[in-house]
Amino acid sequence: MSGVRSNFIEGFGDEIILTSVASIAIGFLGVTVMKIFSRRNAARRSATGLNSNEVAQQEELPANVNIYRRNAGDICAICLEVCTLAVETNCGHGYCGLCLKVMYEMNRRRAISCPFCRQRVTLLFLHLTQDERTAASDTELAVNRSDVIEFVHHYNSTHSATDRSIMDHLRDLPTLLRNLWSEFFTINGMLRFRFRVRIGFYCSILLFYLCVPFDIIPESIFGLLGFMDDLLISFVFLIYLAALYRRHILDRH
Repeated sequence: MSGVRSNFIEGFGDEIILTSVASIAIGFLGVTVMKIFSRRNAARRSATGLNSNEVAQQEELPANVNIYRRNAGDICAICLEVCTLAVETNCGHGYCGLCLKVMYEMNRRRAISCPFCRQRVTLLFLHLTQDERTAASDTELAVNRSDVIEFVHHYNSTHSATDRSIMDHLRDLPTLLRNLWSEFFTINGMLRFRFRVRIGFYCSILLFYLCVPFDIIPESIFGLLGFMDDLLISFVFLIYLAALYRRHILDRH
């Protein structure tokens, strides 16, 4: 019939085709952008005659240190002062790196509980300000920074491989995803290029599944109940991303 519009490809709905093309385009664009930034960083290091390890040494930091930024006014719950050389626990609470280090040593180097919420601490994130990163090596701040970095590496490598319950994974989810999001879009972050591509690919697959009309519980038949499978799969996907990111952090120590 002349009034019936044909699909782009016979046997496939236009929604599936457009979603597939959009997912491929987004993935390709993401990979291209990351490659461009990687080449620019490599060219900049080449122009200065420094490799990544030498750049880290120039800033007095090990090459595999995770660097994040928290709010400048965060208060340490141990000393009740503004956090210096801040360390964030897997439950999302921030402390002075030296305060948490002293607490760990007083606990005979056993896994500690968060002083704020009492959750078991199994992973630490280091947050340094610009001044803390660039402090000269002959200053007290630089000495303390080295102590805190060594403490974070030791703690993560020693206490992060313990068995954890499902509830522990769920409690850690907001902190891990927030740090993953921050580091994924940090050009000079410590995420390896292949890991970024892997995360981008998985996100494209999820986007494709959410957009296609074929679901485990179709919305066209079950109405709002049909969104339940989308929510469940998205939730499981986020847990998997957090687990991947956690493993990626541990592999760097």
